[in-house]
Amino acid sequence: MGYCGSGISLATYYGTKVGMQMLGRSDGATALDSLAFQKRFYYRQSPWFMLAAFAYYRAKDRIS
Repeated sequence: MGYCGSGISLATYYGTKVGMQMLGRSDGATALDSLAFQKRFYYRQSPWFMLAAFAYYRAKDRIS
């Protein structure tokens, strides 16, 4: 989740809300609870593309 420059305050806020949700408290609800994550056609269960991404960034780090 990106906080767009409001990281400390929003991370603290949402961390508190997630903790309340884990305890089953109703005051842990936020406006983001009902949002569905977008699905990608290339990603099902296993992150098969991560090995290629790791190799790419490892090579990029070595070149730098």
